[in-house]
Amino acid sequence: MLKLNQVETPLVNHLVPELESVKKLACFDRLMTFTLENQRFAIDYSLVKEILVKKKIYQLPGSPDKGLIKIRDSVLLTKFTKKLIGLSKKESRFNIGILLEVSGEPFVLQVDDINEIVNLPEDYQELDSADEVFASFVAKALEFKSEKFYVLDEELLLKG
Repeated sequence: MLKLNQVETPLVNHLVPELESVKKLACFDRLMTFTLENQRFAIDYSLVKEILVKKKIYQLPGSPDKGLIKIRDSVLLTKFTKKLIGLSKKESRFNIGILLEVSGEPFVLQVDDINEIVNLPEDYQELDSADEVFASFVAKALEFKSEKFYVLDEELLLKG
């Protein structure tokens, strides 16, 4: 298991409600990028608690996109991310998981590979992700370093 240091995000002014999407993006000063089905995705790095490698997942009966995973003395919910966001009907064997904590709730996202941790540059370009099958889970679609990244909405992943 690889333990990651938590990085604090800057405080964001919550006085202007119509700027909600700008505020959400402003919190993404660092992103952890990962791959699902040869596409690049990202999540707010400040939510990442650990990277898990080769853990056994117990499928939840009647729930095709969720399972349980034992980490030390805890049993946590695991999201079969490709199934959850509609990328694939079949999930690959668990190799890498990202343990997140969102609104006080820990859960694990199963991913194909972790790429890197990147600082969000000022010269990023926002893209439209409406035509993607997973668009409902995307907070922002960005392009920088000549690559597309789909930043997933952690609240929707938690609820999904």
